[in-house]
Amino acid sequence: MDIYSRKSRWKIYLAAAGALIVAISVLYTNYLAGKLAREEENKVRLWAQAQDELDPKSDEELERFANCSYILHLNILESNTTIPVMLVDERGRVIDAVNFSDTSQVYLKKELEHCNFRNHKNKLDILNHQVQVLYFLYQ
Repeated sequence: MDIYSRKSRWKIYLAAAGALIVAISVLYTNYLAGKLAREEENKVRLWAQAQDELDPKSDEELERFANCSYILHLNILESNTTIPVMLVDERGRVIDAVNFSDTSQVYLKKELEHCNFRNHKNKLDILNHQVQVLYFLYQ
């Protein structure tokens, strides 16, 4: 066998192994990104549920609210330090926002219009029957 053909085969094997490593890396990175996105969505759902349960919807719930401990709910709300979240009323005004570099209304309105936000499926209904929508930045 010719030495040049052996060198040529070696280069082909090396290129194939490199392509295989790249393909596996891309597939695994895609898997990890999907897993992280699902985890963030679950955290946002939990955050929204805690927020919803802290907002009384009737006078009866308001009385019950005064007699209960909501330490777990508050811990859930305070534990979100990474996912940008906006709470918006039915008129499109930003009521609350966490994990943004700027909290001015102008900046938040611009972020709401220009960023890739997902509308959280659970709309929050508070005491005065005002609907609020929770948005979070999908990264």
